[in-house]
Amino acid sequence: TEIGPGDKSKLTQKKPQEYMFESVLILKPGLNIIDMVAITENGTINSEKRQINYVTPELPVLVWKNKVPDQSVMNQPSMEINLAIKSSAKLDDIEVFLNGTKLENINLLSNIKKENEDFVLTGNLTLKPGDNKIYVNAGNVAGKSVSETLSIKYLVPSMPVITWANPET
Repeated sequence: TEIGPGDKSKLTQKKPQEYMFESVLILKPGLNIIDMVAITENGTINSEKRQINYVTPELPVLVWKNKVPDQSVMNQPSMEINLAIKSSAKLDDIEVFLNGTKLENINLLSNIKKENEDFVLTGNLTLKPGDNKIYVNAGNVAGKSVSETLSIKYLVPSMPVITWANPET
């Protein structure tokens, strides 16, 4: 694409025979080659070519690696979470939610590992007695995505109660 006088480019003289050219370029997906040409009364000169490979950002894709059936019942106070996050761009943000509340006490950065092309979030999550709804938000430059919600019921184990059917015998 050729940039002409009608665009919003800016040419500023810094010193005698030294100019700065500023412009906003819109990159196309894939390989972009930038080549500057300066024309003066003394002749024409080309800059060295610059190559920029622009990868179109896509929203992260979140997939549970240890998905449990909906409304699973557990008698343990915690569970291991294991979530694969596919993202072509660097992850900016990851949040874990339990019953709609963001968990602040989970150190996510130390729990994220790179496996092949995926980021994998692992960790131990403490469940609350009763219904637990768990989901994860992950964001990159393209925006945020939300995982599928895991629904787990934690039944607090209790000691058996012994009663006598006929206490007098």
